[in-house]
Amino acid sequence: MKQPLALRLAEVFPYLEGGERSQWIMDAAAELRRLHEVNQELLEALKDAAQCVQDNYLPDMMGHDWDHIIAKATGES
Repeated sequence: MKQPLALRLAEVFPYLEGGERSQWIMDAAAELRRLHEVNQELLEALKDAAQCVQDNYLPDMMGHDWDHIIAKATGES
């Protein structure tokens, strides 16, 4: 699986500007990693919530409105 852009940027940021590791670049890389981790956790929570709603409450009418968001977040759309 291809690594997400945020993580690829986090890897290369420290090597920008001729290898100088300025604090703002290191902070930006750390923030990209943190946001990617939070996004992954939120995506899993949304998948769990959608599954719960689809399985337990009116499966034909609810929870499927989140499918396009989940597909977009996983690169499937």
